[in-house]
Amino acid sequence: MKVCGITMKKLAILIFLLVFFPLAIIEVQATDDIWEEGEVISGDLGKYQYDNQYKITLDEDARLTFTLKDFPDNDKNRGGKDYIIKVIGLHYEGLAYISTSQNDGDPAKTVQSVNLKKGSYDVNITKFNYDSEVEYSVSYQTSPIIGTDIEPNNNNQTAMLLKMDDTVSGELNGIGINQDHDMYKIEVTKFGKMKFQLKRTEGTNSPDYLLLSAKGKDGKQHRFYLTSYNGTPNEFEHLFEPGTYYIKIFLGNSEQAISYYTLNTSFTELVEEDWEPDVLKNNKTYNGFWYSVVESDLFSFTLAKDAKVIFFGETLNGLGALSLLRPINVELISNSSKFRVEKELVEGRYYVNFRASGENKDEYKGYTLKMQIQSFKDVPTNHPYYEQIEALTQLGVNKGYPDGSFHPKEAIQRQHVFAFIDRLDGIEFPKIREMKSFTDVNTSQLFYPEIKKFYEAGIINGYGTYMGPNLNVTRGELAKILVNTFKLEMNGNGISFKDVKSSDIFYNDIQILASNRITVGSNGNYMPNDPVTREQFSAFLHRIVNKK
Repeated sequence: MKVCGITMKKLAILIFLLVFFPLAIIEVQATDDIWEEGEVISGDLGKYQYDNQYKITLDEDARLTFTLKDFPDNDKNRGGKDYIIKVIGLHYEGLAYISTSQNDGDPAKTVQSVNLKKGSYDVNITKFNYDSEVEYSVSYQTSPIIGTDIEPNNNNQTAMLLKMDDTVSGELNGIGINQDHDMYKIEVTKFGKMKFQLKRTEGTNSPDYLLLSAKGKDGKQHRFYLTSYNGTPNEFEHLFEPGTYYIKIFLGNSEQAISYYTLNTSFTELVEEDWEPDVLKNNKTYNGFWYSVVESDLFSFTLAKDAKVIFFGETLNGLGALSLLRPINVELISNSSKFRVEKELVEGRYYVNFRASGENKDEYKGYTLKMQIQSFKDVPTNHPYYEQIEALTQLGVNKGYPDGSFHPKEAIQRQHVFAFIDRLDGIEFPKIREMKSFTDVNTSQLFYPEIKKFYEAGIINGYGTYMGPNLNVTRGELAKILVNTFKLEMNGNGISFKDVKSSDIFYNDIQILASNRITVGSNGNYMPNDPVTREQFSAFLHRIVNKK
């Protein structure tokens, strides 16, 4: 017999199924794939059964609030946790880990939220103990986004843009070995110092750690352990060169169920050459930072000749240690907040390591470091022409005397002027005439090659049949030599010196030097007939080198 096309036998089977296996109208069993808003999914995870899987699809960005029922009879893990919701992204990355918790003050349920971008997500219901048996019941509701932290944001491709001088807020869900993290991208257009202030604003009662790491285009990564137990902000400063950087914020305590944070940034533009250089310049104070007790900064410098090297250092809120690494390995100072240390070194290239020491505490530590090179015993670091003389020494120009002296007050001879200038790199002497014979010059003289080069280039003429290599150079003569050698021209207005007339032979050359700020004279005078001392010549030449 058939009833509406159904045989009595089939009808009996259908009634049996409806009676003994009722269809869930509100609840969705674990075999269902799509999980809709407002639906309650329920089920159990048997012994050695790891998880059940579902799928959520969002048509727009939304905040998902999950409600997890707490089951008293479930096998409990630490903190009363038994089962976990894992939200999985397109590339199988974990975006949120939400668990039942006995620390939230509600024994019946656990409620937690996460912001998600539109798209499809896998949701796994799993448990802490693989060999336990747990029951679960979960639902979710959507609402508008709250805050700036929207998942996925767990890698460089999905990182959220962090603007300069801005504040962002976020939340981290971390359960067991599964830990959420947020990635931010910073576009830095100028060299400067970025200050970060990270603050935990809300969370469960168990203490947590918020960690932040910064990674730049060079791959160098810094990690900062910023503890925020009671809402106390933690801050540090980091130097940035222009480029794109990625900031990672994550939980350091796997027992923390959820933690909310704010991140504030402020940026200060700096002069790059004043901060943590690769190469130390003489007599220049540099600023730097350390971020942990295991960090150090490596510098290098080169000595053109044997010299005494003096290091000055000061740590602003900690202790420091300074070492030479190559070609020798020696610790110069350790566990000091302020120091002056000197070392006699031979010509060559050196590497210096400046590191934090003495404290087992990770925090921002600022420092200053300065190096002074003293190549000559009669040119101390407080000599009025110390910087000019030493700078030319490191360029290989000033050689000094065998006894380690320079004789800065000694008048400089013509042949020495030619030799010093010739030691500069990049100076060209195009030949315009042949060398002629001078009664006081022969090919066996020490500086004959330089004299010949200057004469053939038309820079000098000599005095009839004499060159006068041992004669002292006057200030007027030096003006002509410098103008001819470096092909200087008028550059604005000159200076009307009281002792230089327009009819004087070196008037034009002196004015060219003055217009280029190579000379300013003294008390309104140039003193064209005075001999030039070795220290004065160093000052003239140093200004030209810096100008070029």
